[in-house]
Amino acid sequence: MPGFDYRSPWVFVSGGGYSGGVVEIEAGEDVRGMMSRVGIDRENIDRSNISLAREGEKYSIDLLSMPENIGLSRGDSLFIPVLPDSVYVGGRVVRGGPVAYIAGEEYMAYIAMAGGISKEGSLRHVKIYRKGEKLSPRKAGDVMRGDAIIVGTDNFYYVTEFMKMLGQIGTFASAVYIIGFKD
Repeated sequence: MPGFDYRSPWVFVSGGGYSGGVVEIEAGEDVRGMMSRVGIDRENIDRSNISLAREGEKYSIDLLSMPENIGLSRGDSLFIPVLPDSVYVGGRVVRGGPVAYIAGEEYMAYIAMAGGISKEGSLRHVKIYRKGEKLSPRKAGDVMRGDAIIVGTDNFYYVTEFMKMLGQIGTFASAVYIIGFKD
């Protein structure tokens, strides 16, 4: 990069749609300030999971919940992850897989976009997985980028499958009984 002085304070930045690599930092500059200054402060970055490598140690920075900001030092490396543009819908749905994220949509809309609930599924058995945590739709609140919505099996389906199995066992037992008396 022309005019760049490697003796000046700098950090290495990757991710977040930023392709510049090395960024000169100003004295006392922090993560939020640098991101805003170079144009990384975008809607689709994961502000809760920024990685910082400093002198061989790795740190996780959550800009959403940290009241204080993290200052930058010469030679720091930052990785800024991009949020996925989809929500995964799986389990007992017609067409499971990723569905385009639409801000403000409820979990039932995503299930509908996945073709709806299959005959074995139940809205009473829906779970939302967010960053490794299993949540009920009520506790999860708004669906977020990267969430996974899993539709579980209806209890009635288990009962009907169990009854079918008992019928098959009964048929088999009757056949064995009849064959046993033919000899």
